[in-house]
Amino acid sequence: LLLRGNCITELFGLEKLANLSHLDVSENQIISLSQLTQCSNLTHLNGSKNRIEYIRQVEYVRDTPWLTEVLMAGNPCEEKEHYRLRVLYRLPRLLQLDGTEASSEDKVYYICASLLPSLPVLYAHYYYCTCVLVFR
Repeated sequence: LLLRGNCITELFGLEKLANLSHLDVSENQIISLSQLTQCSNLTHLNGSKNRIEYIRQVEYVRDTPWLTEVLMAGNPCEEKEHYRLRVLYRLPRLLQLDGTEASSEDKVYYICASLLPSLPVLYAHYYYCTCVLVFR
């Protein structure tokens, strides 16, 4: 479903499209992905160039088993510290994020960071190197 560039502010009604697999809502004014929780067959989501401020908005599609590609570039949340890590942490099944492969190294990094939640993410880099050696 192509809804690109239509000045859309909310995704009302999409929750009824349970068989929706591809959704392009890029270049709109969207701030929330909450209406996508029922789109269980979604495989590709392009939410780039909107007004999504909070990375945790991707949690609304966390339980979507077939979602492999998400584009969120051009949203305010992209400017947040450790944006990529934080999205992959929330959506570990992704194969691509913003057109770039979600590599094994990225996923190991997020696993290590999630195993050590009491440590700041900056310290997780040290543990990431250790985890890569252990998991290889």
